Amino acid sequence: FTVRVVCRRRGDCPMRPAKRLKEFWAQDESLTILLAAVVLLVFFIQPLVDVGWLAKFFTAISGSLLLAAGMLVVATRPVLTIVGAILAILSFLIDVAHLVAPAPWLLASRSVCFILFLGLLNGILMNRVVRDGPVNRHRIQGAILVYLILGLMWSQSYQFLETLNPGSFTSSNPAPGSEDLTLKLNYFSFATLTTVGYGDI
Repeated sequence: FTVRVVCRRRGDCPMRPAKRLKEFWAQDESLTILLAAVVLLVFFIQPLVDVGWLAKFFTAISGSLLLAAGMLVVATRPVLTIVGAILAILSFLIDVAHLVAPAPWLLASRSVCFILFLGLLNGILMNRVVRDGPVNRHRIQGAILVYLILGLMWSQSYQFLETLNPGSFTSSNPAPGSEDLTLKLNYFSFATLTTVGYGDI
C-alpha cells in the first residue's frame, strides 16, 4: 500500500529542511549573516595570511564558505543558481589549483571568475535591498554589503591587471607572493573606494 497524506492547509505539513533553508536565505535576515561573513573574511581572516601555510589554508576555506553563502543567496532563481554554481565551482577549483601549483594564468582566471560571481551576487543583493517593503536594519546592512563587495570586485580587477602586466602597481614596501599582493590590492581598493587617500601604492 502507498499512503498519501494530503495537507488541507499550508501550515498542516512540516516543511522540508531544504525548503526552510531556501526561504530563510530569501529573507532580509540573511543579508546580516552574509555581511558578517564578508567582514570576517576581508578584515580579520585575510590579514592572517602572512602567519604561514596554515593561515593560507584557512583563508582558502573561508573564501569557499563565502562562495557557498553567496550561492545560497543566488539560489532563489533556477537560472541564476546554475550560473552562480558554475562560477563558484570554477573559482574554488582554480583557487585550489593555484595553491598547489602557482601560475599567473591561474590567478588571472580566478580573478575573472570571482569578478563575474561577485557581480551576479551584487546584482541580486541590490535588487533585494531596494525592493518594495519596509526599510529595516537588515536592508541597511545589505546596502553596506553591496558596498564592500564592490571593493572586492575592484580588488580582483586590480589583481587581474597586475597579473597581465606585472609592475602596474608600485608599493613602497614590496613583498613577494600573490597572497601579499591580494592584501595590498584589497587595501588599495578600499582606500580608493572610501576616499581615505593613499601614497604608498
